[in-house]
Amino acid sequence: MLPRRQTFPRTISSAQPCCRSRLAWIPSPVFRNWNAASRNTVFVGINLNPDPSGGHWTSPPLSDRQWYPIYEKMVEYEIPAMVHVSTSCNACFHTTGAHYLNADTTAFMQCLTSDLFKDFPTLKFVIPHGGGAVPYHWGRFRGLAQELKKPLLERSFAQQHLL
Repeated sequence: MLPRRQTFPRTISSAQPCCRSRLAWIPSPVFRNWNAASRNTVFVGINLNPDPSGGHWTSPPLSDRQWYPIYEKMVEYEIPAMVHVSTSCNACFHTTGAHYLNADTTAFMQCLTSDLFKDFPTLKFVIPHGGGAVPYHWGRFRGLAQELKKPLLERSFAQQHLL
């Protein structure tokens, strides 16, 4: 059996011709050699899992410097990351009913409370599932940004960093 990173590009190439242009390979950032991978593949983005623990949230936040080598490559190659967790192994958080939505909101808050976009002004994230609670509590997040002396959350911020 082929490793998943080899299987998916083959899946795209074997898709019906009418569908091929609608499929894109979005690899996980496990590549040790981005340069070689980028020569052989058209990147449209990567998947970034902010919670590899599966619902226990034991990893450093997205603003931690451990993530910076990935962000540096994203900026270099001008590609966004879709912030998406894997399944929940925590019985308290149903994967699709709670974990995904909580993760989207948590990822947004980790970015909001940090200097991540100051360090990487062109960094872009895709936050799926409608952004979790973010669109419904935009006023709350704007107030938090103001209280924390962070850049105000205006439409331009979202357009610049969130796809």
